[in-house]
Amino acid sequence: MEENKLIEETKKIFSNEKPFGITATCIRVPTIRSHCESVNIQFKNPITYEKIIELLSNDSNLVIMDDKNIHEFPDTIVSSNNNKVYIGHIRQDFSLPKNKG
Repeated sequence: MEENKLIEETKKIFSNEKPFGITATCIRVPTIRSHCESVNIQFKNPITYEKIIELLSNDSNLVIMDDKNIHEFPDTIVSSNNNKVYIGHIRQDFSLPKNKG
């Protein structure tokens, strides 16, 4: 199941952090190049945007494209023809306490 795979991989990436909850929704749609997943992570303790970027940057298979100033985010063109995971649109989940989601 794609959702379980996503949850387990995310836990591996954040292995040095305290436990946190993850909600994953994976919807396969017919596209030529790639697919998209939306992931919500609930941390036990507050975490900063900078810390999240630092942790994600430790994995060579992940590419962070999250420049809100110039509106640079992943799309199907940049993610074509490789197996890297492109991450963007990182933002706070306002349904959770501040800096925990």
